[in-house]
Amino acid sequence: MNKKHFIAIWLSNLSIDLILMENPHLKYKPVCILRTCRQQKIISKVNHNCGSSNLIEEKQLTDAIVIEPNLIVKKALPLKKKKLYLNKIIFWLSSITHRISVTKNSTIILDLSHTFKDSYVDKIKSFLKNSHITAQVGVAHTVGAAWAKSHFLKKDMVGNLIEDSIFNLPIKSLRISYSSVKKLNDVGIETISQLEKIPKNDLYLRFDNEVPSLFDKATGKEDELLPIVKTESKFQVKIDLFVYPSCKYQVICLTKKLIMALCIKLKSSHVSAQNINIIFNSEKKLRKIIKINLTKPTNSHTNIVTIFVEKLLGQENIPEIQNIKVETPKTYPVLYKQKELLDSNTVKEKKNTPLKIDNNDISQLVEKLGSRLGKDSVRIFSPGESHVPEKSYIFKLPPHNFQINNWPIQNKPRPKILFEPQPIIMLKQIPKSNNHKLPKLFYWGGQKYKILKAIGPERISSDWWLTKRDNENSERDYWQVKSTCGSHLWLFNSKKKFGVNSPSDKWLIQGQFS
Repeated sequence: MNKKHFIAIWLSNLSIDLILMENPHLKYKPVCILRTCRQQKIISKVNHNCGSSNLIEEKQLTDAIVIEPNLIVKKALPLKKKKLYLNKIIFWLSSITHRISVTKNSTIILDLSHTFKDSYVDKIKSFLKNSHITAQVGVAHTVGAAWAKSHFLKKDMVGNLIEDSIFNLPIKSLRISYSSVKKLNDVGIETISQLEKIPKNDLYLRFDNEVPSLFDKATGKEDELLPIVKTESKFQVKIDLFVYPSCKYQVICLTKKLIMALCIKLKSSHVSAQNINIIFNSEKKLRKIIKINLTKPTNSHTNIVTIFVEKLLGQENIPEIQNIKVETPKTYPVLYKQKELLDSNTVKEKKNTPLKIDNNDISQLVEKLGSRLGKDSVRIFSPGESHVPEKSYIFKLPPHNFQINNWPIQNKPRPKILFEPQPIIMLKQIPKSNNHKLPKLFYWGGQKYKILKAIGPERISSDWWLTKRDNENSERDYWQVKSTCGSHLWLFNSKKKFGVNSPSDKWLIQGQFS
């Protein structure tokens, strides 16, 4: 069974590190932060890069000024800024594991149970060094041991190993209270190894459950629950430029690639974004932000790029860009919906409600048109008695005081645009023995069409008892097809009677659904 592994990162001097980040010129100068204790000003944190061995913490300010006359006193940054930078560190650490906990005294615990690798320690070390963060790192099989090593095992930043023992560390490394530490020190117990020799019953009688419980948690005899910080993944992409773009069109090309990369991240995480910020930074600390606010969340780059181009071209001055960053502050889960193949009527028949028509208004309109154009010039559509599509309607003269009735409801979907059958040219040849199959690629109306989806066939027979012409005296297999260009067409395969294939069989098109 694999052992548990924990990494503790103690940001021992985060307050000073944040001040030095905002004031790089103070990096090697004596800087300190104060705290007030019993109306006395005491040094809380110092800059260890200044090289002064006499400037130590917990010393009074008056004594420190005597040792370092050039001592610079700074006010600690607001807690809000400290939390903001701490969240940035946690976000970076989430690339290693999402099981992250933050304890008191700016200590971050990583739970790497069953996923630990030695390379993670080197990776964390490199990140902390490049970020100019003062930290101590401890690696152990328990949370308590990792915390103790990070605070009290003084080697280099990540010098301690998993095998290093904590028994030689002071008892306060077990995270017990100050009063308990003082009581133990009074009886000569200063290290964990000395505490181990005391019977547990005596510890329970003197310290209740605090000391023995924390000792068992640190040594692995008792499990410790780790409160996990919820980290929201932040989606951003960035590019650093070595040469400044010479025109807006170069900026558009670079930013378009970043927007596409961000959308790929969104799609892979099954989320979408509604607000996108495009940030341009320059060496002179000038920042220009273009905010894109969409009406609906999306993870497609098309609309984002279009809006960005319009906004950028409307800008008068753009600073010398050193880097470009595209980010979204908030994401939304993608809600998937079932998409129908073609028309909704093909899956579920809709109940058509009859329209309410005022026959008096229609009669008056027909009389006015007849008086102006001539009575023989006005025709109306009327349902035909044939089930053949091109014969399902007729033109006729409107009768006197006629009434318009609703057309019969079709059991099958019919195209919105219906015309006389027109032949198509198949560009992808199909053997004659299989010409009942759909053409994959055809030419009609001056355009090529490639079939993407199809529904059918729907068999319609001709009025064989009324006509004897070859084209009409046949059966038709109708198909609804959707092409790659988005056209929704109505094709049919004209056949002879009884479905016997012959060289005269051919494909025709008769309507468009949209």
